[in-house]
Amino acid sequence: MHTTSQVLQDYDQSNMMRGKQLLMVLGLAMVCTVLYMTVRKDYPESEQLSDDALERINHIVSKSQKFNSQITQTTSAKKMSTKSKSNIVIEGENDLLVIAKRISGYNRTVLVTMVNDAYLKFTYSWLCNTKNMGIHKSVLIITTDQVSKENLTRDWPEISVVAMNMKLQGDQTYSKVGYVKIMIKRTEMILSLLMANIEVFLFEVDCLWLSNPVPDLQKMTGYDVLVNPVARTNNSVFAGGFLWLYVTDKAKALWKKLTEEMIALGERISKKADTAAVSEGENDQQFFSRLIREKYKNVSYKILPLDIYADGQWYNLPENKRKESRPVIINNNWVLGNDAKISRAKKWKHWFIDDNLKCDMDLVSKTVYK
Repeated sequence: MHTTSQVLQDYDQSNMMRGKQLLMVLGLAMVCTVLYMTVRKDYPESEQLSDDALERINHIVSKSQKFNSQITQTTSAKKMSTKSKSNIVIEGENDLLVIAKRISGYNRTVLVTMVNDAYLKFTYSWLCNTKNMGIHKSVLIITTDQVSKENLTRDWPEISVVAMNMKLQGDQTYSKVGYVKIMIKRTEMILSLLMANIEVFLFEVDCLWLSNPVPDLQKMTGYDVLVNPVARTNNSVFAGGFLWLYVTDKAKALWKKLTEEMIALGERISKKADTAAVSEGENDQQFFSRLIREKYKNVSYKILPLDIYADGQWYNLPENKRKESRPVIINNNWVLGNDAKISRAKKWKHWFIDDNLKCDMDLVSKTVYK
């Protein structure tokens, strides 16, 4: 038989146990909340898209699908793709589709890049670099200004150019608002191409092509996306400017989701100056890498080997490692600013134009693989 003091003691002990359990539960809840908020920072709030953003995405998708349907119904795709009228430049996504569909008739895949006036020198150097690789008819360059388009169409008659009036001139530094705006527009335009059933090889011109990678990449079938890892990330981050997008439902769904997240990012930074900083966790590369890691919509992807499709860390390899390597591509990244990139390219004799934008074809012949 328990005494009153024993009952009170048991009651106190029971309350203490409940108190400890409650504290443990509260502590666990706090830890989970902190972890959730930490992870959440890396996830853009794409589900909170505005009506304008949703309308923009629906417009891109519907226009591309309508375009593709018209092409199929009129059976004129083959005739359009074999026309030799290069450099037809008209503003707007619909004309982008007309040009891209024609380009796809040369070698199926459209090689797409986007540049502004500050990247013209890089563009000329890359065009000199690849002049004899037989790919220029498959190249579609999207410029952010009219002057860049005019220069390119005058000097490089085989490539095709579309000009978008974005008024973003000068060096747009990585992780700044101006740079992100360009990436948002690029993402939207690629979505329009995919939705029109146009296969895309997205690349950037601040790179060295030691040989033409297209034939080998085209053979890598059975995937939705080919991705290139960023060095020193243990295959967890993938390059946003060197990837292959096949025309599959999963690739389309992946890119549509990326477009949603980029448009949402655009809304969040819309009131900031073009020179303002944007978190390095919020850009197309980070969003895309996360979607790949998550295998969004069960997307199938192949990781390209860094020893063949190298990035800027190649320049930092020991001399014996560089001599042993035989990369096809070396992307000139891991360095900030156009001047720094040009300086490094010149140092390694990977710069193929003079001050007048004329090709140094002797240097090209000494550099590319025979």
